[in-house]
Amino acid sequence: MTKKTQDDYEVAYDIGLDALDRLSASGVDECAGLASLLTVVMHSVFAMAPGDAVAEEMIAFATSMARENWADEKRERGAL
Repeated sequence: MTKKTQDDYEVAYDIGLDALDRLSASGVDECAGLASLLTVVMHSVFAMAPGDAVAEEMIAFATSMARENWADEKRERGAL
């Protein structure tokens, strides 16, 4: 990733965390809320990408990053 891409990624990641905080504070069912947020984001990916193949690549990248972040977090907690 370029420095600019990394910086943008981190800003957007923080915005995502803010959205999760708002979701938690709203009192909605956690699973329904997460599914809704994920649906909105994925819809946006397909709507904004130049084509379905690019959208699928973005989703694959995000899935990979999420799994990597989760593994890192579990390692930090001593769960792995």
